[in-house]
Amino acid sequence: MKYDLIIIGSGPAGYTAAIYAARAELKPLVFTGESSGGQLMNTTLVENWPGSKDGVMGPDLMIEMRSQAKKFGAELVDKNVTKVELTELSKKIWVGDPSSALEQVKYEAKAVIIATGAEAIMLNVPGEQELMGRGVAVCAVCDAPFYKDKVTMVIGGGGAAGWGGEGFFKKDKKGFLRAWRGGVKGRKNIGKKGEGKKQNGGFLEKSP
Repeated sequence: MKYDLIIIGSGPAGYTAAIYAARAELKPLVFTGESSGGQLMNTTLVENWPGSKDGVMGPDLMIEMRSQAKKFGAELVDKNVTKVELTELSKKIWVGDPSSALEQVKYEAKAVIIATGAEAIMLNVPGEQELMGRGVAVCAVCDAPFYKDKVTMVIGGGGAAGWGGEGFFKKDKKGFLRAWRGGVKGRKNIGKKGEGKKQNGGFLEKSP
């Protein structure tokens, strides 16, 4: 099966690409994955979405974007991409069980847009899922304003945790950047910024 354009991903970037491509009559094929919608499916109120002064619920936004992409003619397939070959002029995409040639289906396209986004690494501790959006967040930049004057903890040691600590330390009453497995591994200046907030309440605490 050959297409002009294949899009991999179904978060805001994937659906936006699908909407633009479909309106341009490129008839895009979108592999949304088995769990479509991206990280916004796990959020509650999204206050920083342009054009929505009262905010919009994350799942509602993604459902609306999906419907909009379909309205303009994007073909949506709720399957995971398991293999790609992008070196040739005709790009090849496979979906289905990679261990079974009979169950794999190959698609070809002139162009491929990869908009797979990111996935939060959870701690798998009790109450984590139940409190998602009610005290537990996976996007510090998005959710920091909700925690103004609250005691917060950012857990992680990479660049995202460092930036997240910066976002929370500007808003919260007292902040902790809980680093693990050798401390902050992101860019050095991010770690220094976190440490520099000690006077304002935030500080780095290294876990075993």
